[in-house]
Amino acid sequence: MTSPTVTPALTTSDAALTPVSGFTLRVLDALGPALLAQAGLLLRDLVGGLCTWGDVVDAGATATTAGWPAVFDLDATPWPATLAPLAGLTVATQTPPDTTRALIRHHSRRRGSAEQLYAAAQEAAPGRRIDLIERTDGDPDRAELRLYSGEATEADRAAVEAAVAPHKPVGVVLTVTRVRASYAHFTTHHGPTYTDEATEFGSYADLATHVPEPGTIP
Repeated sequence: MTSPTVTPALTTSDAALTPVSGFTLRVLDALGPALLAQAGLLLRDLVGGLCTWGDVVDAGATATTAGWPAVFDLDATPWPATLAPLAGLTVATQTPPDTTRALIRHHSRRRGSAEQLYAAAQEAAPGRRIDLIERTDGDPDRAELRLYSGEATEADRAAVEAAVAPHKPVGVVLTVTRVRASYAHFTTHHGPTYTDEATEFGSYADLATHVPEPGTIP
């Protein structure tokens, strides 16, 4: 009786015959030698085609010299656009990878800066006075962008809140408020200097909750 032909199990040395990824090799190994013997070498191509997504996962999960997965390494990842939101940036999918990396680097250097927050806020509510109050309540992780109801509407406040959200420093609680008195109100009716205003309003809470007197809202 003629012995049946047995196809040997796939090993890493077979990659020279039909290139396969490490992920595909792991799947084939899990299928076992008996199934491979019955299915033949064409099983490699079938499994390799079905496991293309595994190659992507492998590439992204592989640690770089920096010590973290390649998918989070701006230099190593083949999909840098996926990191753009972390810098508060949206990049078109057709943007070349090298251009995307340059945009992210430039933008991330400004993320969270007063300049960046002001620029985003003023673009959302042009012509409105906006003040950045840092370390609100003495907490270094809290800040406030303040608009004044004498000149800004609730729609302005909501627009500023949405505009600055992508630029907020990670870990910092940033609130956007709309107080009832404008900068012009305090300067004209409680100033004209900051010292005059500080004398009349003993605390930040008093200042923030001050209701302008009738007829004094500009």
